[in-house]
Amino acid sequence: MKMATHKSSIKVSHSKDNPKGCITTWNGKDLEDVDKPYVVMDANIEILDDEISKNEFWNPMLGNFFSGPDDPEYVIINLKPYSIEYYSEGKMEKLTPIY
Repeated sequence: MKMATHKSSIKVSHSKDNPKGCITTWNGKDLEDVDKPYVVMDANIEILDDEISKNEFWNPMLGNFFSGPDDPEYVIINLKPYSIEYYSEGKMEKLTPIY
């Protein structure tokens, strides 16, 4: 899983000290939706700042945030999951990432 961010962001700074992270996504709108499906992903983090990776990942939407793939603030966060949990209908399922 990859995403673009600014090199000066706190995410990049934190990943230098601790190259592990967690992302949670939930299908609810408020606390009344507490039983809606969600996913928790624990991952190793790698910051990609090389020209090839930046050009391959670039798309026009990123132009809203960066001047182009050669913008010095444009970097890519590459998340390599080692644990994924999926919760739905009161059941938790642990998934094994496959690369």
